[in-house]
Amino acid sequence: MANAAPPTSLARGGQGNIGAQVVPLLAGLTALESVLLIDFDCYERANLGFQRIAARDVGRPKATVQAAILRRLRPGLSVTAQVCRFEHVPLGALRRSIVLSCVDSRAARQSINRAAFALGVPWIDAALSRDGSVRARAFVPGRGACLECAWGPRDYELLEQRLPCTAAGAAPASTAAALELGSIAAGLQVALCRRLIDGAHAAGALADRQWFLDVPSGCGWTGTYVSNPACRLDHEPWDVTELGKGSVDLPLAEALALGGPDIDRSSLAPPGMAFVRRLRCPWCGALRRVHWRLCGRMSSRLCPVCAAPLRAAALDTQMRLGTANAPAAVLREPLAHRGFVPGDIVALEAAGTTRRFLLS
Repeated sequence: MANAAPPTSLARGGQGNIGAQVVPLLAGLTALESVLLIDFDCYERANLGFQRIAARDVGRPKATVQAAILRRLRPGLSVTAQVCRFEHVPLGALRRSIVLSCVDSRAARQSINRAAFALGVPWIDAALSRDGSVRARAFVPGRGACLECAWGPRDYELLEQRLPCTAAGAAPASTAAALELGSIAAGLQVALCRRLIDGAHAAGALADRQWFLDVPSGCGWTGTYVSNPACRLDHEPWDVTELGKGSVDLPLAEALALGGPDIDRSSLAPPGMAFVRRLRCPWCGALRRVHWRLCGRMSSRLCPVCAAPLRAAALDTQMRLGTANAPAAVLREPLAHRGFVPGDIVALEAAGTTRRFLLS
């Protein structure tokens, strides 16, 4: 079941054409108490004319620019900007929220879909194409299908490939759609969001329906989806145990002991990220040790020899960390030294079972 009470916080991923149009509309949702804006990218000159920004915003982080706009429009609203990928946001910050997706890739939508269903929070997707069609759809965990319920083998083949240890990967081509199309898509998305905020009873009416509008033809319609029992995603929400204040400072060894006495076979994983042991220069091969830091929590590093961006190879990363692969010094250090922050949810695997804990 999704939230029993109307959420008062909102998380929004992507600040492009649609995302920039959503911000002014959010100011009118008076029931909102907080908004989290997420985007790893900065505005480019090519965005002028296709996104609602000024020339002075070129080169600035998209999330920061839009957060400043929202604060001006709605003084008193708690607005936070995170300049990172959605996968690197502490998942605890998304609990009891509605997630608005304004992204333009399959992989990003998949990440949002999986996080939302794991947390049991609704999310609303919006998209457009340069030919003039727009769509919006609400996904409500416990009430209907997820994004991947309608996916087949070809959809998974088309997922953009990006290793968790690298800063960039294959990116989808920009739609370069007109500004007014982004406004229409944003309006549809916020209209669905308003209905969810107004009451949990609206969730059932919104689940499994998608709203389409084709501007050139002047036609609009809705489509209906059904849950797929063969879906690759487990729709069950996570059972998360909240740890006490300061738990982010637990030594790794003590965190592993939360799984039981068999600590030697316990391992800890951060959903959506990997642990990095060292970085390599792709040009000259120079190495730099980073001592098993989380990939999504490291600032970009340059090669001291040739100034090229450093990257982590597959052999320098681990998806899980435990006594079997962590040095003794790392086991004694607090989780914060690995890059964990309050709000992170960690998965602890021990004795064949997985338990999840919320750090604070």
